[in-house]
Amino acid sequence: MNDSTRQPSMKRRSAPSAARWPLEQQLVQFVHIDFVRLDSCERVNLPHSGGGLNRLILTADGMGRLEIAGSCLEAERGTCCLAASDVPLAIVSNGETGMTFYVISFQAGAIAGLSSDKHDEDEQAARESIWCAQLSDRAVPPLLDWAKRLYTDRSGASTLERFRLNMTFQELVYGIMKDRSGRQADNAREAVWTTVQYMERHYMDPISRVMLAGMAGMSQEYYSRVFKRETGKTPSGYLTDIRMSHARRELVRGQSSVGDIAEDVGYEDLYYFSRKFKQAVGVPPTAYIQRKRHNKVACLYFPYLDHMLAVGHSPAATMIDKSHPLAERVRATVDLGSDEPEFGERHARLLSENEPDLILCSTYISPDQEQLLRRIAPAIQLPYDRDWRLALRDVAGFLDRDQEAEEAIARYENQVEEAGERIRRRLGSQTVALLRVHAEGLRLYGGPMGGYAGPVLYGDLQLSAPRLVRTRAWESKAILLTLESLPELDVDRLLLVVDPNALHQAAELVSHPGWLEIPAVRNGHVHEVGYFTWMSKGLEMNKLKIDEALGVLV
Repeated sequence: MNDSTRQPSMKRRSAPSAARWPLEQQLVQFVHIDFVRLDSCERVNLPHSGGGLNRLILTADGMGRLEIAGSCLEAERGTCCLAASDVPLAIVSNGETGMTFYVISFQAGAIAGLSSDKHDEDEQAARESIWCAQLSDRAVPPLLDWAKRLYTDRSGASTLERFRLNMTFQELVYGIMKDRSGRQADNAREAVWTTVQYMERHYMDPISRVMLAGMAGMSQEYYSRVFKRETGKTPSGYLTDIRMSHARRELVRGQSSVGDIAEDVGYEDLYYFSRKFKQAVGVPPTAYIQRKRHNKVACLYFPYLDHMLAVGHSPAATMIDKSHPLAERVRATVDLGSDEPEFGERHARLLSENEPDLILCSTYISPDQEQLLRRIAPAIQLPYDRDWRLALRDVAGFLDRDQEAEEAIARYENQVEEAGERIRRRLGSQTVALLRVHAEGLRLYGGPMGGYAGPVLYGDLQLSAPRLVRTRAWESKAILLTLESLPELDVDRLLLVVDPNALHQAAELVSHPGWLEIPAVRNGHVHEVGYFTWMSKGLEMNKLKIDEALGVLV
């Protein structure tokens, strides 16, 4: 079996298309919305909604796949899917990136006045089909904003609030259908959000209300009224918020002068920028920089704790599993819990009392969490699925420790060179691979270009890979193996990782006849290694990988 962690698209049943689910010819009624975050390789089955409720799935971040009525569809930011209540749905995050998405339950019914035969035909099509699409890059930001607004306001209990929630949902559905139909926005609300997107992209350029109103095709006064109604701010206030958000981030990074930052965010006059910054933030830019250098930083996503420790910086507050190898090194910090998805009001109160200058978190935080963090300190959302050296340098920049990062990387390069030579002398021509026992199956880790294991085993340590890795997994982070394909694993030394929730699968693995056909098993060269150590990446965790590799291979 040669399935990789990101399976190729397969044909969907019923040829999903806009025509198969004509929501523009139906009344839709919002019922409920959930925000779901999946970690690495995690899977969730969405039960039948019952009560005739349909479901809309909108991917907010990350990558994975939708399993719909026996078919698969690759999912990434902007992938949406409509499905009737009785259509079986499952979502699986891709490899190591994780993903987040909204699940919206709604009712759909006929619009009075249309042909009853036509409605019967449309409703029958809706019951029997699904509708999936990838939204355009232009449409995704405002549609995700509507979904976020729907989610954050979902608890409204009054009849009037429920009415407003349904209006928000209808705007979201309309935006999806409009994007797929290719029609241009022709109403005031959409025109305003087009100018908002323009401000987000061109905040560094001269922007006036006259220009924005002209883009929207409105008078200046009418544009300002619609803009305030949609965003809660004036056009100039919204633009200032965008500019100050970017300015705060760059001031925290500490890689540019205040004058350069002012110019980069659209202010030619440094004095005017400083005055606007103080009005928005409460302190002038220079004082903000000094406050940043207090280095009181909270870390909600444990992979970034690796980078902080690598440059010698102890966080003010952390979220990390107590059994993680790095947990011992941050016992003196404020304990916010074990996992970023748990962060809520109670954690926010504790964190606020600690008064951090900066918060490091992932791109997978929910809208609710984003609102909580915004009240406390600037939250820096960093992407996880990239080379750890780039991430380390980014974090070091926020901490004003660029030199420490380069020195740490240099020490690591020396360590892996020495360790690689020792292991290669000991193994000779023997091959090495890492197999992970996961609740969803067996994962054989791939070549040096990605994943948790390959970059260390075959990149840093330059060990020899077995034929199965070279021919089928070299360009992948990992591939899936079946028990029946175990005899194909022609490896001499096997590192074995067993997920904490996969002990049953591990017992099934070692009792399978194919297990004994692996050369490493026959020769007694299977080495169980640490789950957290090998299913993480970063300088500190990679150092632990190297220590463990030396311990079992030399």
